[in-house]
Amino acid sequence: MRTIWLAVTPLTLAAASPAIAQSAQPNAMMLAQAQDRCMTTIAVRASRSSTDNEAIYDEAVKACQALQEQLASAVRSEYPPQQAEELLTMLDDQAKPNFLNMLQRIRADRAARGAQQ
Repeated sequence: MRTIWLAVTPLTLAAASPAIAQSAQPNAMMLAQAQDRCMTTIAVRASRSSTDNEAIYDEAVKACQALQEQLASAVRSEYPPQQAEELLTMLDDQAKPNFLNMLQRIRADRAARGAQQ
């Protein structure tokens, strides 16, 4: 009987002890969304006072640099090396054109709302 008790005790202790909370690291998708929100926020704010798209883009890139670095790190850790580099290259290639299109949509939306008032 004593042998059974010893065998069950570690399992009982493990089941009874609270799980140690570990901080969950954001995955690439979450970081991509956060980085996109960061860029969008800068675009909305900066486009109110500036028409210089290049300056707005540069401001957004600088403001969101930490998220971009975290995203690149997450992509490299979640995907095979070749696929990660292809994905990061694609994201880099599309970043500026997508940002400039977003600026146009923001301004068009602002103009439409202004015309309705």
